Amino acid sequence: MIFFNKKRLVLFLFTLSTVLAAATATAKDWVYTVKPGDTLWDLCLTYTTHKACWMEVGEYNGVGYPPSLAPGTRIRFPVAWLKAQPVPANVIYVAGNVQLALANQQARPAVVGDALPMGAQVQTGEGSSATLQFADGATLVLEPQSQVVMDLLTRHQQTGMVNTRLNLLSGAAKSRVPKREPRSNFSVSTPSAIAAVRGTDFRVSADASQMRSEVFEGNIEVANPPQANKRQRVVLPQSFGLRVEQGKPLGKPVALLAPVAWFDDAENVVLPYTLTWHPAAEASRYKIELLAPSAAEEIIASGYSTEGAWLLPLAQGQCFSARVSAIDSSGLQGMPAVRELCAAEALRPAQALSIQSKQLIWQAVPNAVAYRVEVSEDAAFTAPVILADTNVTELPLTADNKGQYIRVIPLDAQERLGNPSEAIQVKWQNTEGIIATVLFFVLLAL
Repeated sequence: MIFFNKKRLVLFLFTLSTVLAAATATAKDWVYTVKPGDTLWDLCLTYTTHKACWMEVGEYNGVGYPPSLAPGTRIRFPVAWLKAQPVPANVIYVAGNVQLALANQQARPAVVGDALPMGAQVQTGEGSSATLQFADGATLVLEPQSQVVMDLLTRHQQTGMVNTRLNLLSGAAKSRVPKREPRSNFSVSTPSAIAAVRGTDFRVSADASQMRSEVFEGNIEVANPPQANKRQRVVLPQSFGLRVEQGKPLGKPVALLAPVAWFDDAENVVLPYTLTWHPAAEASRYKIELLAPSAAEEIIASGYSTEGAWLLPLAQGQCFSARVSAIDSSGLQGMPAVRELCAAEALRPAQALSIQSKQLIWQAVPNAVAYRVEVSEDAAFTAPVILADTNVTELPLTADNKGQYIRVIPLDAQERLGNPSEAIQVKWQNTEGIIATVLFFVLLAL
């Protein structure tokens, strides 16, 4: 028989209940990441209805009551104290190395379908991106080498109004916020400034010392952070941007560079293919993005170019949107030029070209619906001439083609040219001349 010491049993049960209560509280906490100038008093007034919040939240988190908290400190608030109830964001697209860190958990790879509660952090690696969707339908595309924290994600139960506040720690993010009723609040804060928006398409980029904002549709309001000596607000309309240096007054909006003009408007192209556009005199470089045909703004590939050209980094055929923006000397990204394309792998060259009885013949190419036959006076085809377009694999030749070089190029259903065949030279004996020569020698023999 086992005997229990009553005092030890009570102590054990009390400890167990405390641990379970703490675990439950942790699971039902909203985690806030402190920014410069924040105090426990202000946070309680802003986000909670709990009257004793400012007296209890410090002990709840094991911190004292200094005039301000160290930026980056993570403060937990019980969800039951909040003015509005949390509603998570969702990951709807991931490309490359994207890491997700939930409150009090180690970072792990993000996957489509992940729920992002308040306090969650998302970080993208080089050449990687992620698209997040919020309760009001707003989306945010986190660009490569960027980090964002879900500071506030709530919905008022009675009005349905959604409040979204994101903290962009580094990198860049492009947001699209739909116009809807009831009107929702959407803002992106950085160490240098805060951008608040309603019904707009905009981009924010940030580092430790500055923020850049560009507006592509609608307008946003940019304000310096709460701890600034003098609060300022600047409204950015469509096609304008603003560069803000940390600790300095807000400047005036700057007109964004206009969309670039494409060199061609072909919709169906063959890989490898180079995007080309007319360079802008004011541009220091260009940003290029390829997006899948999806509402999630799925970035297939992205990059930069200092010239008016960019080789598509695609290994296989697909349809996509190409978006090119000129970037000015201050780093503001201009209005985008967008073009829809379908790129296909080039058809393989025709094989077994030969000339038989003054007929050019070749083997059929898979997926080819037609063929273009070209001739040239030299084997390098420096000045090719189209001899014919045909949907069969043979073509009669004439005496005019004798001595010329000839090749065949397959075409697909979208009339895209494939790879050309090897060239052969048109050679045959003149049978009429041979017959005349034979008759001449026969007559001489008679």
